[in-house]
Amino acid sequence: MNREKKLKVISKSGVTLDDLVDVAIRNVTERTKIADPLEILTGSQCYFVLKVYDLEPCSLTDIARKAKISKPSASAMVNKLVNKKILIRQENPECRREVVISTTPDTKKYIKQVDDEIIVLLDKIAGKMSPEEFEWWYKISLKINEIVTDD
Repeated sequence: MNREKKLKVISKSGVTLDDLVDVAIRNVTERTKIADPLEILTGSQCYFVLKVYDLEPCSLTDIARKAKISKPSASAMVNKLVNKKILIRQENPECRREVVISTTPDTKKYIKQVDDEIIVLLDKIAGKMSPEEFEWWYKISLKINEIVTDD
């Protein structure tokens, strides 16, 4: 696996990266002059949107399972986020009776830019490590992910 893929794994680790995320959001907002579309959301709504982003396009059942909430709760959350123009519902092109949920193009673009900026920031940190330290960091991050996501 190449360095960028390893950094992506590290960026998704269970280690608190709130400070890096805050810096990434600030950098993207300043560079693009676009307001953070997730800024108006509660923590639960933001978490839900990021789960949709990771799965999209996804069914209501899939996102409810991934977010570990009931289907009615997921439906209510989707309704709120569609009304806030953060998520969209679309007909499933493979089965017209089904609906799939995705982030809006603007939301998707913003989240992607923040994800990319997090990788840049992590790469700066990794650049100050020896190759052995970077491998250690990567392996520890994998272990943390395994422990945190263990159902």
